Amino acid sequence: GEAPRVTKSVAAQLNAPAASVKARLGVLLLVRELAHVTDANMLTANQLRRVVPGVRRALGAADGDAAGGDSSSNLRIEALLTLRTLLGTHSAARMQPHLAALLPPVL
Repeated sequence: GEAPRVTKSVAAQLNAPAASVKARLGVLLLVRELAHVTDANMLTANQLRRVVPGVRRALGAADGDAAGGDSSSNLRIEALLTLRTLLGTHSAARMQPHLAALLPPVL
C-alpha cells in the first residue's frame, strides 16, 4: 500500500531542520488522521522508528527546538495529541521501545 511512502514523507518533514512549524503541524495532523481511519497498529515498528524522532522534536518545541511563541506551543500540543493517538491505536509492545525517547520531553 501507500503507508511506507507516506511514512517516509512524514518522517522527512518531521525531521527536516528547515521544515516550518506550519508544515510540521500539518504532518502531525496527517499522522493522527491516518491512525484514526486505518486499522490499529497502522505504523510498523520500522515506520515508527522513522516517525518518533520527529514527534519527539515537536514535543520539545516549547524548549526552544522550533520557532518560539504561539507556534511552538501549537506544535507541542499537536505532538501531544499525535502521541496520544499513536498510544491509543498501537499496541503497547509496538510503542514500548520508543517510550524512553518520548517521555523526557513530555514530563
